[in-house]
Amino acid sequence: MGEADRRNSLFAGCAVAAAFIGTCSLVLPWFEVSGRSRSSIDLIASANALDLLVGSTRIIVIVLWLAVPVISAAALLSFATRRFRLAAALVLPFVASILLVFIIGLVVDLVGLAWGAWVAAASAVVALACAMMVLVRRQGASTCVNSTSSLSMS
Repeated sequence: MGEADRRNSLFAGCAVAAAFIGTCSLVLPWFEVSGRSRSSIDLIASANALDLLVGSTRIIVIVLWLAVPVISAAALLSFATRRFRLAAALVLPFVASILLVFIIGLVVDLVGLAWGAWVAAASAVVALACAMMVLVRRQGASTCVNSTSSLSMS
């Protein structure tokens, strides 16, 4: 295993682990409503029962939020099959959905954010940073390859 593969495996593994922690945090307390802690899944079920989610909005919210564990599992499977760039790319939709809900919760401030939301947001930030380390190519690595190949041609 080369240096780049070792580096990619380390950061992809970190991204997948952070995504797994974030996925597990979906059932942790995310919001404080009327003095009771509710997970993000409880909140979606309550909004659905109160007909706050109607029509296509309901379908979009439920499908996207339930897709988070599926995406996380796909990233884990990709990592296990040594497809580090694919695993890192699969983490990005997870990051986007978690951070979007977290930011909306902060901005709207109708309900207090509980510790589970903070765990999810922290894991999403770590997953984003690690995934970007895999996906963004280092500038120095391509320069070394180009200068080595030009030396061998002359």
